[in-house]
Amino acid sequence: MLLHFDVDTVDFTDLPLSENTGRNEGLSFDAAMRALAVLLGSERLAAVTITEFNADHGEQDGSTAEALADGLARALGLLEYVQVSGG
Repeated sequence: MLLHFDVDTVDFTDLPLSENTGRNEGLSFDAAMRALAVLLGSERLAAVTITEFNADHGEQDGSTAEALADGLARALGLLEYVQVSGG
């Protein structure tokens, strides 16, 4: 199975890193990472692609991109999964 994760699926107000700058149109970052974690747990997984990431839309200090990287690491099981968004 090839898993394609498009950063545009995350609501821009929750994680402003996508090409799609629409507000209140996507999943919360936490919901997207939880769904991704389930799919990444499949024994059939052979490859993962991540697209539509635009670091220019995030904070200049890189903290928004770091939040995405941490969320992906948690989803991959590299870090203990905790809620990744502010709630």
